[in-house]
Amino acid sequence: ANGAAQTLEHAFNDGALGQLARYLDRRADAAAFAARSRNYRYLFDASIGHMRPRHRDGSFIEPYSPWDKRGWTEANGWTYSFYAAHDPQG
Repeated sequence: ANGAAQTLEHAFNDGALGQLARYLDRRADAAAFAARSRNYRYLFDASIGHMRPRHRDGSFIEPYSPWDKRGWTEANGWTYSFYAAHDPQG
């Protein structure tokens, strides 16, 4: 029900763990967490310029508006579109 929110929240956590692993000189772990932290990108829908939940088969939910709460927890696609603070360049 809130899988999109969980994807973004786990990506943020993985970004933090990657930084910790880098600090501890655990290079393989740092690389693995950094790669996982970019999974948020799978939710970005360039056609609308916002994050968008997907079905299990990988297709975006239809119909959809960034103001829709389906797939999100305590927010919507518009607000979660800004939730990749661990990867500002991305």
